[in-house]
Amino acid sequence: MIHFVLIRHGETLWTKERRYQGKTNTPLTAKGRGQVRRFVSEISKFQPDVIFSSQLDRCKESAKIFCSPLNKKPKVDARLDELGFGVWEGKTANELLEEKDASYEKWSKGKILTPKGGESIASLKKRIKSFIRYCQSHYDNKKIIIVTHGGPIRIFLLELLKLSEQHLSQFRIDPGSMTVIGKYQYSTQLVLLNSPTPLKGIVPHGCV
Repeated sequence: MIHFVLIRHGETLWTKERRYQGKTNTPLTAKGRGQVRRFVSEISKFQPDVIFSSQLDRCKESAKIFCSPLNKKPKVDARLDELGFGVWEGKTANELLEEKDASYEKWSKGKILTPKGGESIASLKKRIKSFIRYCQSHYDNKKIIIVTHGGPIRIFLLELLKLSEQHLSQFRIDPGSMTVIGKYQYSTQLVLLNSPTPLKGIVPHGCV
């Protein structure tokens, strides 16, 4: 049994402005730090065995907020990094549509493709699948927190719930939100999705 407790980093200026961030390093805003602090009490009660983080600054900053009260250090893992958006990084959807970026026009209509200079969805899936296997072999029956990005969290959902890529854009994952997927002996359950605060605990009673 393993619970994948997935937390998207808090707000940055670029998420506030709805700009594609990808691999670009951007710090948390004051609001973003506040979003992350909402989880500190429940995470402390949860007593995780390990807290993983993407290697990008917005995730490491978020993870350190959780780790500090627990006297832990986040384990940084590049497999949890956001999808690289190449030439789209730093731009908003409106800006890309105004530029008449043909690839982005297809992307905005749900077509899966790779931006120029960016990373493919297949590449992102490969590293998330590798990370899932690693957790299952090294952290079975352990409590883990994973601080990552919207793209990787969506891939966790697809892979663990065995959904096709056509569902990729159907999950809303906000900054400073928590998603929990429980992988049990005979089933996999979506325990929590895009929650700004786990009011009934990170893993509510009965989710076993």
